[in-house]
Amino acid sequence: MNIYRIDKNYERMNASHRQLGFPEFNGGEMIELTKKLIELDKDWIPERPLHSMYIRPFSIAMDNKIGMN
Repeated sequence: MNIYRIDKNYERMNASHRQLGFPEFNGGEMIELTKKLIELDKDWIPERPLHSMYIRPFSIAMDNKIGMN
């Protein structure tokens, strides 16, 4: 399985977490979890020539307020 620059996506996400005051995570663990998710859902992923699947990690906050630390 070839996942293009997944490590860089998680590095950028952790950098955003630092700026936003969100907890950081272990990038290596997230890569392994992403691979497991893809493996579990592989039957849902279409196999077509010259196509790829775009996976973009994101974070969301569910607080009803904005604050500064």
